[in-house]
Amino acid sequence: MGNEKKVGYFLILILFSFMIFFFLKDENSNFKISLIGDDLEIFFPNKIFVRSFEVLDYESVSLNKVNGSFEYKKILSKNYYKDTRGIRINSISNYNIKSNHAYFYQMGQEDVKNPNQNFKTLGFCINKKDVLLQKSREKDADFIKKCHKIN
Repeated sequence: MGNEKKVGYFLILILFSFMIFFFLKDENSNFKISLIGDDLEIFFPNKIFVRSFEVLDYESVSLNKVNGSFEYKKILSKNYYKDTRGIRINSISNYNIKSNHAYFYQMGQEDVKNPNQNFKTLGFCINKKDVLLQKSREKDADFIKKCHKIN
């Protein structure tokens, strides 16, 4: 009976470890955003059919007087309609995307591996030549503060 208890405790420990790993896993870590010169590249973990994408200012929110909802300022919005592993946004300085300021990339997608997911949102900020990506469970306010603190 002593061995059966040890096996039971071991199985409970494995199950508990799996649950911790599952809940702490960062879904956004599969995506990568890079700054190459003045271009921003967003790489996806697999090929995705992208219907549209936009970049919005995470720090500029206004109240829509018609429906009472809050809206982020749109920096860029494009229809895309392509099956791709990534998006390249050329000449981001033309859109006034600046360093140490929080933005988010949002895309309408059709993903064969996850048909229920129609939109994907990634928070990011640029620091010189690096791009900081918001973790999937990171609070918005904490991410914005982190963007302003980086040198």
